[in-house]
Formats: sequence, structure tokens, C-alpha cells
Amino acid sequence: MALAGSVGFLFTPVLLTGSALYIFDNGFNNSINQSSKEVLYVPTTREEKYQAKAFIDMFVQRLAKAVAVGLSLAITTLFVGFGSVRWLSLVTALILVAWISIVRFAGKEFEKISGGTTR
Repeated sequence: MALAGSVGFLFTPVLLTGSALYIFDNGFNNSINQSSKEVLYVPTTREEKYQAKAFIDMFVQRLAKAVAVGLSLAITTLFVGFGSVRWLSLVTALILVAWISIVRFAGKEFEKISGGTTR
């Protein structure tokens, strides 16, 4: 949905499309993304789970937020004016394609580790 919304905003950069993108992002982050992340811990031991969760929650997420702020500042210097904001959707779409590829890879690795008993 986020990829479709980003492509939609590229072709129709209006408030309605931008609002839909915001709703998709928050809706998926609070439902599917968080649940999927938690399921990835299932085939690990209790000790591995708590070490990984602590590392991800304390380091990786904060680092990702810092990188996002840096990218946001860089992007605001490149994309000046409302007319150029639509091209930001192209960057977002490329990131989403990479993200989907990583998620598919993680899903396949999860299937291997868990013995394929997830279905």
C-alpha cells in the first residue's frame, strides 16, 4: 500500500494522496510491521531474543531515526518548493522496493530456520 501510495503521489501530488500515505504508514507500522518483527524472534533462544531485542530497540532504532533526520535535512535542501516534493516519492518508492526485497529474504530465512512450520 505504501508503494502504491508513493507512486500515486508521484503522479498526483495532492493533499489527499499525501494523507493516504500517512495513514498507510501509521496503520502498517502499528499492526503488521511490529507484529512481523516480533515473530522473527520465535526460532531464537530466550537469551538470543532478549539480547537482540535490546540491541535493536536501543541502538538500531535510534540510529535509524538519526539517519532519517539527516536524510530529511538533505532532502529539504534538494527538493525546494511544493512542485519538487513529488519527486521525493520516487526516492520513497526505491526504498520501499529494497525494503520489500529484504523482507522477502528475511521471510525465506525464517522459513529455513523454523523448519517451514509457519504455515
